[in-house]
Amino acid sequence: MMRVTRLGILALTFGCTLVSALICMVVTAYFIAPFGWTVMQVSLALSGSLPVFLGLPVFGYLAFKLKELSDTNERLVRLNQTDHLTGIFNRATFSAAAEAIIEKQAGDCGVLLIIDVDHFKQINDGFGHRAGDETLVAIAASLVEAVEGRNAVVGRLGGEEFGILLPALEVEMAPLISEHVRLAVETMKRPASIGDRIITASIGTAAFRGPAAFSRVFNRADEALYASKRGGRNRVTIAPDAGEPADSTARVGPVLERAS
Repeated sequence: MMRVTRLGILALTFGCTLVSALICMVVTAYFIAPFGWTVMQVSLALSGSLPVFLGLPVFGYLAFKLKELSDTNERLVRLNQTDHLTGIFNRATFSAAAEAIIEKQAGDCGVLLIIDVDHFKQINDGFGHRAGDETLVAIAASLVEAVEGRNAVVGRLGGEEFGILLPALEVEMAPLISEHVRLAVETMKRPASIGDRIITASIGTAAFRGPAAFSRVFNRADEALYASKRGGRNRVTIAPDAGEPADSTARVGPVLERAS
């Protein structure tokens, strides 16, 4: 990229110099000789004509190159921040954004969800990796749609695992929004490559009141996720509040549990 840019600048400089020399030769040949113009008249003619002949093309070329460079930089930033398959945040970007929000959020409530697609290996083994990729893309789209308008941060944490951070959500809403996300995955429009295969997800949810340590909130949600898996999958488990006794468990619904 840098080499191409340097070559472009050298070519532009050489071209401008060549055009300037040609213009001077043309003016000398067609104006000084036939019309007997003085040096002062030629200088005035050149000072008026060179900016027109050279300025517009040069500035146009530079503007085009700057726009091209800006677009390239934007693409590189997007590639660095997003998951190449689904187009949502990758793990590093999601974690950095979530950490910044959770640890700087003064007194506000929020909810972190970790979503794991149930038996995803069976999809890859049974329908092929291309079908698996199409399924992941569809799941990512369903997650984004499920929390649209809630100022959510959505990312792919790796493989078939996703994360959602809702930074401005009351703790009491955690079970409702988590179940909404679970249903969004189960009822999403499935890619044709997997036929009528039903897709479900297990979810671990941790509510918090900022500022809080991101690692602790994440670990609570992760433990709740594994409780959902141990409990039969296709369900939501709400992590206990920080500092709550470990034995405080409550059945919230048929597929909605509170982790111990």
